[in-house]
Amino acid sequence: MSLQVEGLSAAYGATKVLYDVGLDLPQGAVASVVGPSGSGKTTLLRCVAGFERPTAGSVAVAGRTVFDSTRYVPPHERGVGY
Repeated sequence: MSLQVEGLSAAYGATKVLYDVGLDLPQGAVASVVGPSGSGKTTLLRCVAGFERPTAGSVAVAGRTVFDSTRYVPPHERGVGY
């Protein structure tokens, strides 16, 4: 399953957590998200899974857009494990 994240931003109130994040993982790729505490790792994964709504950008899973400025697919319809 491929994953494309483009221009993803997220915030909790006035606190920006993610800003313009992008990644492109082809089907079969293995990746890890690393960084210091508070750097947005969990927020990124929660946005991909659909548990958090980003403030900007897009997320596509297996070529299907599951989040952008006009679309929000709920977590149970994304086919993403968390």
